[in-house]
Amino acid sequence: GDAVDDRDRQSSYIDLFMRIWDHPKPVIASIHGYCMAGAAQMATFCDLVVTAEDAVIAASPVLPIGGGFISPLWAYYVGANRAKLLSFIPGRRISGRMAADWGWAVDSVPANDLHDYVRTLATDVARTPLSLLRMKKVAINRTLELQGFRLTAYMGAETDVVVHHSDEVGLVKAAIASDGFKRTLERFNSGDLLG
Repeated sequence: GDAVDDRDRQSSYIDLFMRIWDHPKPVIASIHGYCMAGAAQMATFCDLVVTAEDAVIAASPVLPIGGGFISPLWAYYVGANRAKLLSFIPGRRISGRMAADWGWAVDSVPANDLHDYVRTLATDVARTPLSLLRMKKVAINRTLELQGFRLTAYMGAETDVVVHHSDEVGLVKAAIASDGFKRTLERFNSGDLLG
Protein backbone atom coordinates (compact mmCIF):
# COMPACT_ATOMS: atom_id res chain seq x y z
CA GLY A 1 0.00 0.00 0.00
CA ASP A 2 0.93 3.64 0.12
CA ALA A 3 2.83 5.32 2.94
CA VAL A 4 -0.31 6.16 4.93
CA ASP A 5 -1.50 2.54 4.77
CA ASP A 6 1.97 1.44 5.86
CA ARG A 7 1.92 3.94 8.73
CA ASP A 8 -1.47 2.68 9.88
CA ARG A 9 -0.24 -0.92 9.75
CA GLN A 10 2.92 -0.10 11.71
CA SER A 11 0.94 1.91 14.26
CA SER A 12 -1.44 -1.03 14.73
CA TYR A 13 1.57 -3.11 15.85
CA ILE A 14 2.46 -0.46 18.41
CA ASP A 15 -1.18 -0.37 19.55
CA LEU A 16 -0.98 -4.12 20.14
CA PHE A 17 2.34 -3.89 21.99
CA MET A 18 0.98 -1.04 24.11
CA ARG A 19 -1.70 -3.43 25.34
CA ILE A 20 1.13 -5.38 26.97
CA TRP A 21 2.63 -2.16 28.36
CA ASP A 22 -0.76 -1.02 29.72
CA HIS A 23 -1.93 -4.44 30.95
CA PRO A 24 -2.85 -4.19 34.64
CA LYS A 25 -0.75 -7.25 35.56
CA PRO A 26 2.98 -7.68 35.08
CA VAL A 27 3.90 -9.48 31.85
CA ILE A 28 7.01 -11.67 31.81
CA ALA A 29 8.74 -12.63 28.56
CA SER A 30 10.64 -15.91 28.68
CA ILE A 31 12.96 -16.05 25.67
CA HIS A 32 14.72 -19.07 24.26
CA GLY A 33 15.93 -19.77 20.74
CA TYR A 34 15.62 -16.85 18.35
CA CYS A 35 13.99 -13.53 19.25
CA MET A 36 14.36 -11.24 16.27
CA ALA A 37 12.86 -8.07 14.81
CA GLY A 38 9.15 -7.88 15.77
CA ALA A 39 9.54 -10.51 18.49
CA ALA A 40 12.32 -8.45 20.07
CA GLN A 41 10.09 -5.40 19.77
CA MET A 42 7.21 -7.14 21.52
CA ALA A 43 9.46 -8.29 24.37
CA THR A 44 10.60 -4.69 24.86
CA PHE A 45 7.06 -3.83 26.01
CA CYS A 46 7.02 -6.60 28.64
CA ASP A 47 7.65 -5.81 32.28
CA LEU A 48 10.32 -8.43 32.85
CA VAL A 49 12.39 -10.22 30.22
CA VAL A 50 14.35 -13.37 31.07
CA THR A 51 16.47 -15.05 28.43
CA ALA A 52 18.18 -18.36 28.00
CA GLU A 53 21.91 -17.65 27.93
CA ASP A 54 22.15 -19.05 24.41
CA ALA A 55 19.10 -17.19 23.07
CA VAL A 56 19.78 -15.16 19.92
CA ILE A 57 18.40 -11.63 19.95
CA ALA A 58 18.38 -9.21 17.02
CA ALA A 59 16.79 -5.80 16.78
CA SER A 60 16.98 -5.53 12.99
CA PRO A 61 16.42 -7.84 10.02
CA VAL A 62 19.37 -9.31 8.10
CA LEU A 63 18.64 -7.07 5.10
CA PRO A 64 18.25 -3.28 5.29
CA ILE A 65 14.50 -3.14 4.64
CA GLY A 66 13.35 -1.23 7.70
CA GLY A 67 14.63 1.35 10.07
CA GLY A 68 13.73 2.85 13.37
CA PHE A 69 10.84 0.62 14.39
CA ILE A 70 12.68 -1.14 17.21
CA SER A 71 15.96 0.65 17.77
CA PRO A 72 14.71 3.84 19.41
CA LEU A 73 13.08 1.88 22.24
CA TRP A 74 16.18 -0.24 22.74
CA ALA A 75 18.02 2.97 23.64
CA TYR A 76 15.96 3.14 26.85
CA TYR A 77 17.29 -0.22 27.97
CA VAL A 78 20.78 -0.60 26.49
CA GLY A 79 21.81 3.01 25.82
CA ALA A 80 22.04 4.93 22.58
CA ASN A 81 25.43 3.56 21.47
CA ARG A 82 24.41 -0.08 21.82
CA ALA A 83 21.05 0.60 20.18
CA LYS A 84 22.94 2.12 17.24
CA LEU A 85 25.25 -0.89 17.07
CA LEU A 86 22.24 -3.22 16.84
CA SER A 87 20.50 -0.95 14.34
CA PHE A 88 23.31 0.10 12.03
CA ILE A 89 24.44 -3.44 11.19
CA PRO A 90 21.60 -5.43 9.60
CA GLY A 91 21.03 -8.67 11.46
CA ARG A 92 23.47 -7.85 14.29
CA ARG A 93 22.81 -10.41 17.02
CA ILE A 94 23.49 -10.65 20.72
CA SER A 95 23.18 -13.60 23.07
CA GLY A 96 20.64 -13.86 25.85
CA ARG A 97 23.51 -13.46 28.32
CA MET A 98 24.61 -10.24 26.62
CA ALA A 99 21.01 -8.96 26.56
CA ALA A 100 20.94 -9.31 30.34
CA ASP A 101 24.41 -7.81 30.77
CA TRP A 102 23.32 -4.83 28.69
CA GLY A 103 20.08 -4.35 30.67
CA TRP A 104 17.49 -5.35 28.06
CA ALA A 105 16.69 -8.51 30.04
CA VAL A 106 16.54 -8.72 33.83
CA ASP A 107 18.36 -12.05 33.90
CA SER A 108 19.70 -14.85 31.77
CA VAL A 109 19.95 -18.50 32.79
CA PRO A 110 20.99 -21.77 31.16
CA ALA A 111 18.35 -22.88 28.65
CA ASN A 112 17.48 -26.01 30.64
CA ASP A 113 16.69 -23.86 33.71
CA LEU A 114 14.67 -21.16 31.93
CA HIS A 115 11.16 -22.57 32.43
CA ASP A 116 11.63 -23.28 36.15
CA TYR A 117 13.38 -19.96 36.74
CA VAL A 118 10.59 -17.95 35.10
CA ARG A 119 7.89 -19.96 36.91
CA THR A 120 9.58 -19.19 40.24
CA LEU A 121 9.94 -15.53 39.27
CA ALA A 122 6.23 -15.32 38.37
CA THR A 123 5.28 -17.00 41.67
CA ASP A 124 7.45 -14.55 43.60
CA VAL A 125 5.92 -11.58 41.77
CA ALA A 126 2.41 -12.93 42.37
CA ARG A 127 2.93 -12.80 46.14
CA THR A 128 2.59 -9.03 45.97
CA PRO A 129 -1.10 -8.02 46.03
CA LEU A 130 -2.41 -7.23 42.54
CA SER A 131 -3.46 -3.67 43.40
CA LEU A 132 0.09 -2.90 44.55
CA LEU A 133 1.62 -4.54 41.49
CA ARG A 134 -0.66 -2.54 39.23
CA MET A 135 0.25 0.78 40.80
CA LYS A 136 3.98 -0.05 40.88
CA LYS A 137 3.81 -0.91 37.18
CA VAL A 138 1.93 2.32 36.41
CA ALA A 139 4.48 4.38 38.36
CA ILE A 140 7.53 2.83 36.72
CA ASN A 141 6.00 2.95 33.23
CA ARG A 142 5.09 6.60 33.73
CA THR A 143 8.73 7.32 34.48
CA LEU A 144 9.63 6.01 31.04
CA GLU A 145 6.64 7.73 29.46
CA LEU A 146 7.78 11.07 30.91
CA GLN A 147 11.04 10.39 29.09
CA GLY A 148 9.07 9.90 25.87
CA PHE A 149 8.79 6.09 25.67
CA ARG A 150 5.24 5.97 24.30
CA LEU A 151 5.86 8.76 21.79
CA THR A 152 9.13 7.12 20.75
CA ALA A 153 7.31 3.85 20.05
CA TYR A 154 4.98 5.56 17.56
CA MET A 155 7.76 7.72 16.15
CA GLY A 156 9.79 4.58 15.47
CA ALA A 157 6.88 3.11 13.51
CA GLU A 158 6.67 6.27 11.39
CA THR A 159 10.43 6.33 10.82
CA ASP A 160 10.13 2.75 9.59
CA VAL A 161 7.51 3.86 7.06
CA VAL A 162 9.86 6.50 5.64
CA VAL A 163 12.56 3.87 5.21
CA HIS A 164 10.11 1.39 3.64
CA HIS A 165 9.47 3.89 0.86
CA SER A 166 13.10 4.87 0.23
CA ASP A 167 14.82 4.10 -3.07
CA GLU A 168 17.35 1.81 -1.37
CA VAL A 169 14.70 -0.39 0.24
CA GLY A 170 12.92 -0.45 -3.12
CA LEU A 171 16.10 -1.89 -4.65
CA VAL A 172 16.36 -4.55 -1.94
CA LYS A 173 12.68 -5.51 -2.34
CA ALA A 174 13.08 -5.69 -6.13
CA ALA A 175 16.14 -7.90 -5.73
CA ILE A 176 14.23 -10.22 -3.41
CA ALA A 177 11.37 -10.40 -5.92
CA SER A 178 13.67 -11.20 -8.84
CA ASP A 179 16.52 -13.19 -7.24
CA GLY A 180 14.97 -14.58 -4.06
CA PHE A 181 15.85 -13.85 -0.48
CA LYS A 182 18.92 -16.07 -0.19
CA ARG A 183 20.65 -14.67 -3.30
CA THR A 184 19.77 -11.10 -2.26
CA LEU A 185 21.27 -11.70 1.18
CA GLU A 186 24.43 -13.09 -0.44
CA ARG A 187 24.66 -10.03 -2.69
CA PHE A 188 24.16 -7.67 0.25
CA ASN A 189 26.75 -9.43 2.40
CA SER A 190 29.29 -9.32 -0.45
CA GLY A 191 28.70 -5.59 -0.99
CA ASP A 192 27.27 -6.20 -4.47
CA LEU A 193 23.70 -5.09 -3.78
CA LEU A 194 23.78 -1.51 -2.52
CA GLY A 195 27.52 -0.79 -2.59
